[in-house]
Amino acid sequence: MKNIGTMKSSTLYIIYFGIVTKILLFIKDILTASKIGVNYKMDSYLLALSTIMLITKIVGDGLIVAIIPVLQEIQEKHGEKRRIEYTNNLVNVTVILSFILIIMGYLLAPKIIMIFGPGFKGVELEKTIFLYRVGLPIIMVSWIRSIGGGFLQADHAFRAGAKGGVSNVLVYIIYLIFFAEKFNLTGLMIAGIIAVISQIYILLRTMEKHGYKYAWKLDLKDKYLLKVVKFLLPILIGVGVNELNNSIDNAIASTLPIGSIAELSYANEIVNLFLGLFITAIVTVIFPVLSESHSKKDIENLKAGINHGIVVLLKIAIPVSIILMTMAEPIVKIVFERGAFNAEASFFTAAALGYYAMGLTSMALIPLITRAYYSIHDMKTPVVISILALVVNIIIDLTLAPIMGASGIALGTSASVILSSIIGIYDLNRRLQFTERKDIRGILVKFSVAAVIMTTGILLTYGAFATSLDNVFLHNVITVGLSIAVGLGLYILVCKVLEPMILYY
Repeated sequence: MKNIGTMKSSTLYIIYFGIVTKILLFIKDILTASKIGVNYKMDSYLLALSTIMLITKIVGDGLIVAIIPVLQEIQEKHGEKRRIEYTNNLVNVTVILSFILIIMGYLLAPKIIMIFGPGFKGVELEKTIFLYRVGLPIIMVSWIRSIGGGFLQADHAFRAGAKGGVSNVLVYIIYLIFFAEKFNLTGLMIAGIIAVISQIYILLRTMEKHGYKYAWKLDLKDKYLLKVVKFLLPILIGVGVNELNNSIDNAIASTLPIGSIAELSYANEIVNLFLGLFITAIVTVIFPVLSESHSKKDIENLKAGINHGIVVLLKIAIPVSIILMTMAEPIVKIVFERGAFNAEASFFTAAALGYYAMGLTSMALIPLITRAYYSIHDMKTPVVISILALVVNIIIDLTLAPIMGASGIALGTSASVILSSIIGIYDLNRRLQFTERKDIRGILVKFSVAAVIMTTGILLTYGAFATSLDNVFLHNVITVGLSIAVGLGLYILVCKVLEPMILYY
C-alpha cells in the first residue's frame, strides 16, 4: 500500500496532540471547578452549551466525512481551481444557512430551552436563555472549521487539525486564569467561540499552503453541493441511530437499581478514552486514502488500504481488550475509587467494563468499516447495519438487564457491535474481495494465539503479586502496570514470531 510511512507519522502526530489535548482538558476542568464551581449558574451554562452543540457537533462531524470524497472527486475530474471554487461555495452556503439558524435560535430560545431544560424556572431559566443566545455563533464557526478540516484531510494533511484541538483548549485555559472572575460564564461562552476561531486560523494558514484562497462564490445549483447533501443525510441518520442506542441503554438502565446509569457511564469513559485517542487517529488518516483510491479507480490500493486498516486496528484493539477484561476491577479502582466512589461501585463498574471490553475490537473496527462504505460512495448500508445493531441491542438489553443488571446492557452493546462488524466486513469483502479466506485464517490464528498467551501472562503475573503490599492503591498501580507490561511483551513477541502467517501490506 502507498504512503505507509506518511500514514504512520500522521497517525502518531494525531495521537500525540490528542494526548496533549486530554491533559489540557483535565487542567481546564480543574480551573473551571476552581473558578466557577458547582451552582445553578454552571448548570445554566452547561445546558445552554449542550443544547447548541447537539446539532452543531452532529452536522460538523458528518460534514467532514461527507466532503472528503466529494473534494477528491472534484480534484480528480476538474482540477485544483474547481476544488477551491467549490470549497468557497460550500463555505458561503454554510455561512448563510448557519446565520439563518442563529436568528431562528435567538428568536426561539425560550421555547428551545424549556424543551431541553423543563425543570429550569425563574432566574435559572433566564440565565440559560441568555447564555444560549450568546453561544449561538458557535454553530457557524464550528461548521466552517469542519469544512477546513475536510479540505485538508482530503489532501492528506492532518497536523493543523491536531494542533487546533490544543489551541481550542488553551483559549479556555487562558480565559479561566486571567478573565473568569471579571466576565464569568458569559465570557466563558464567548471564549468558546474564540476557541473555535483559533482552530479556523490554524487550519486557514495550512489551507493557503495547499492552494486555498477565499473568494466570493455562491451557486446553489452546483451538482457537487447537492452531492454533499446526499452524502450528509445518511451520515446524520446513522449518527442519530447511535445516539438513540445510547439513550435506550440509559432508559433501560433507569429501571435498574440506582447507580446503574452511572456504572455504564464510568465504564464507557474508559473505553472511549482508548477509542478517542487511538482509533479515531487511525481511521482519520486511512479514510482519505480509501476515498482517493476510489476516486482514482485504484481498486488495488483501496483493497490494500482496507486490509491494512483492519490489521492495524486488530493489532492495537485486541491487547487493549484483553487488558480491560482481565484487569477491569483494579483499573477502575485506580481511576475512580476515592471519596463517594466506593468498593461496591468499583465492583459493578468493573463488571460493566469487562463486558464492554468484549466488544472493544469490534467498536474499533466499526468506524473503519463505515468509512470504507463512505469511500465507495455507499452511504446507505452503514445506516441499515446500525439499525440492525439497534434492534439486536434492544432485544438483548431487555432480555439480560433484569437478570444481569447494568452488565447485561454492556453485554448487549458488545454483542450488537460484534454482529455489525462481522456483517460489515463480510459484505465489504463480498463486494471488493479485499482479503481471501486463507489470509483471514492466518490473521485469526496469529491474533488468537497471541491473545491466549497474553491473557495467561497477565493473570499469572497479577496472581503472583495479589497479596503483596498493604497500600491498596499502590498495590493496584504496581501489579496492574507490571501485569500489563508482561502481557504486552508476550503479545508483541508472539506476533513477531508468527508474522509470516500474516500478509505484508
